[in-house]
Amino acid sequence: MRLVNLCGHPIDILLPTGEHRRLPPSGTIARVACRRERREPVAGIALHAVADGAIEGLPASDRGVLNVASTRVAQAAAARGRRDVLAPDTAPESAIRDCDGRIVAIRGLQTFGPLQAG
Repeated sequence: MRLVNLCGHPIDILLPTGEHRRLPPSGTIARVACRRERREPVAGIALHAVADGAIEGLPASDRGVLNVASTRVAQAAAARGRRDVLAPDTAPESAIRDCDGRIVAIRGLQTFGPLQAG
């Protein structure tokens, strides 16, 4: 299975063996367009209803390829029936952070639906 990084930055993964694996960015960034509607303000603060629009930059499914994108893209793709889009697992038990709280590596990936059979 080949992993394609559709984020705009490298993804560093710490494997259970202690080995590091880096997924370099592919050069394509997947994003979810948003539709916004203005709603009545809440306590004088502007409020917008936001809904997912089209997914941009996500290639067609390709056997043997799993795409790694942002959590938002992976969730939107799963809602549309795509099972080949994963996201970095940034849950507290997976994310490795530096002293300033920035994620420097993860321990795994996450999916939002059944994984596509290879």
